[in-house]
Amino acid sequence: MSQQDTPRSDNRLADYIAATEKLRQGKFDLSDLPVSPRTDLTRLGDNLKALAKALENNNREWQKLTLITSALNSGFLLDEVLDRVYVDFHDFLPYDRMGVSLVDNLTQTVTAIWARTDHPRMRLRKGYTARLEGSSLQTILNTGQPRIINDLEQYLRDHPDSFSTKLVLSEGIRSSITCPLISGGKPIGFIFFSSGQINAYQDAHVSVYQHISEQLSAIVEKSILSTENSTQQAVIARQEGEIRALHVALDGIHAALYPLNHAVESPGLDECRAILSEIRAILSARYSPL
Repeated sequence: MSQQDTPRSDNRLADYIAATEKLRQGKFDLSDLPVSPRTDLTRLGDNLKALAKALENNNREWQKLTLITSALNSGFLLDEVLDRVYVDFHDFLPYDRMGVSLVDNLTQTVTAIWARTDHPRMRLRKGYTARLEGSSLQTILNTGQPRIINDLEQYLRDHPDSFSTKLVLSEGIRSSITCPLISGGKPIGFIFFSSGQINAYQDAHVSVYQHISEQLSAIVEKSILSTENSTQQAVIARQEGEIRALHVALDGIHAALYPLNHAVESPGLDECRAILSEIRAILSARYSPL
């Protein structure tokens, strides 16, 4: 022990041990640590304070991220959820473009279903489809690990056949992080965060995504189902409207034929009325009367 490391230093050591216990419990205020002349123990105290500040900031970010992902559950349709992700996640990931693609396991393809960008032009649009089997995206699904490409121009030189890379480069994108969407062990698709800056992504950004990946994947899957149900309901409502209009038309035709049928003797009018009755019966049997 140096001449400066007196019994008072031993008291500080006990304080520092108590400080580490506070950090373990999630208590980050270490303002009561003793201040004393510069010694190894003093430097240890300074480092503990810096660590406490970093942990407090990280804890605050994780809590905010968790609150945001929980709030996403209030979204109903897929576009609503993804628009909210685009607005809220800037505090955690650098990006000025975001895209989502879904996996079709039957055709082994990946199709872009949503994209948003701050850039003035968009070349890789909704509907773009690429082969999944044997692609780098397949590897991402297999490993469940996000992939960082911090220099897309170099990536294109190494993979000149990557048409999707050519498209995003033409938009002004220079780096990206591709994150798998996997819910309950089932691959759903990918979410792409992209930046116009080279070297925009670090391993810390992978950790951020992994913290909320399962929850975000489940939310996206729920929104896809909600959107599909909403679309089906819209189709059913349109069909019901068309059937209702057809019933009204049949009523009109029937009303027009009825007086004629009583005014003149005409087997043809009786036949028309019989046909109309048959059409009405078919509609009622197949689509339920409205």
